[in-house]
Amino acid sequence: MVKSLVLERAILHQTRFRTPGVGPDARGVVLGGRGAVLFASLDGLVRFLGAYSHEESLDELIPALEIRQIITPLKTRELLLLVPAESSYRMDRVAGHARLVGGLVFTGTSRHFVQYRDWKSPLGYDVQDVVDTPADIVLYSDSFQQAYSFERPLDLPQLIFSLAPRLETQPADSSYERIWITVHQGLRGPCLRHLLRFGVRARIGEFSRSTRELVAHESELLLEASRVPEHVLELFRALPGVDVFRPVGDNYGVEIGYQHPVALESCSTLVAQDGLILFRGGADAIHIERKPSFAPIQHMVGAKQNSLIGKVGLGDTDGTDDALSASFGPTPGRSRDAEPSVAIPLKLTPRAHSNQRRVATIISFEQRSLFARVLYLMPQKALESMRVVISDEQFFVLDESGIEGVPLGQFYSELAPQIYVPVGYSLAPAIEPSLLQELVPGSQDGHIFFQPEDHDLAHDDSAHHKSSPHQPVRVADDAFETCSRMLLQRLAPHTIRTDAPGDLASGSPLPLFEYDRERRFPLWGLDEDAPVSAEETSTKSDPS
Repeated sequence: MVKSLVLERAILHQTRFRTPGVGPDARGVVLGGRGAVLFASLDGLVRFLGAYSHEESLDELIPALEIRQIITPLKTRELLLLVPAESSYRMDRVAGHARLVGGLVFTGTSRHFVQYRDWKSPLGYDVQDVVDTPADIVLYSDSFQQAYSFERPLDLPQLIFSLAPRLETQPADSSYERIWITVHQGLRGPCLRHLLRFGVRARIGEFSRSTRELVAHESELLLEASRVPEHVLELFRALPGVDVFRPVGDNYGVEIGYQHPVALESCSTLVAQDGLILFRGGADAIHIERKPSFAPIQHMVGAKQNSLIGKVGLGDTDGTDDALSASFGPTPGRSRDAEPSVAIPLKLTPRAHSNQRRVATIISFEQRSLFARVLYLMPQKALESMRVVISDEQFFVLDESGIEGVPLGQFYSELAPQIYVPVGYSLAPAIEPSLLQELVPGSQDGHIFFQPEDHDLAHDDSAHHKSSPHQPVRVADDAFETCSRMLLQRLAPHTIRTDAPGDLASGSPLPLFEYDRERRFPLWGLDEDAPVSAEETSTKSDPS
């Protein structure tokens, strides 16, 4: 039924085939205008789309891609995927993924499709006799030939958008740079206040969608937040009426903890440029025809909640500056630079379930011997990346890539650029990192450390060495040096003598041993300082 083309010169340059609509490409591979992949069920088609989209781009196939449900004369139904066969390179990629999931691959142009090349026939196949049967499409394989009729087409966007996300096999990553949050109108106030309290940078928009439960459109909120703390993220995920999504490209979002069967970033052309689709686990996807207009959440709350303005003092060298304070806006009739009428201190508070990354540590002088032992065990790259400053009573050690390799001292995390708080703590009231950086003078060219109340900077009780509770400490950036340059002791090599000894320089001959005659024990009685005469040697060596 089917004849294989072998790698022979006469067959390699063959230009005419019995199968209509096929011919050799530049590599000599039998190829038609389109490729066809036959699947026995919808599950095989979905698995193919998922496998192909994770390695290749579906966008290059979508303009001419077709999915049809076909039926045999025995009324059995199968699925046929038709793709443009622009080159044998593309068809090789399609065939590789299709065969992995159990699909059969064919090539042709209009009605007759012959089996695509495989390892048994590297150049492809041709038929001996063409089937003249009334049918929409005829497939020729090395094991069967079958005529099919088209029953109905399947819409690719509708198929992909109807797929439900599945649970991720790996734990969800909590370090999302950006997330989307949908919130019902009734939870608007508490959610916004919670984000403001923890200093989360976010924007808010409003959209409406139709649901199966309600005939009318209901209005909801869409929040776009960045760098949300883990405990805040878990709180929103557990709150009814709130869904949290991680962005996939610019037009898709998948609920955190779930994964879509298809790589959505490879089929971005299925959605309009300003559209958005959010896939929920165990529920229908949310279709937003047009992304809403966003505004910062600071403009969406009341004046009392949005007017947290403060001034932070770092203290001069004498430590006489005031403690940190925050004010609720200027008093009417007074200038903005005047003293606030109501001031509250900025405090360090314990932070539960913290995932703060450790980037700095402060080590006391009592632990300097342990610190030295740790340095002996650290690799070269760690010593090059760590920077240190030595004060009167402490080591300030900083490493932007992580300080976990130093198991000593009080660890610190970066709350804002070059502003650090102890691990397990946060500042209250919570303000956004950019505002905190503006309120702390000197953070651009220095590093600011907020220390707990029981953390003394020195054992001296004078105001020069003692900091106020929660008073930040500033360390200039140019004061830091790498550990290998700052802490390692300089080596003073001992110079050895390279001149010849005095006796050799004067030219005097070296002493030599001489023996008078052979005997059984020649060295008996020999003294290093006094030479032994022949008579004495003879007497000692001959007891008789």
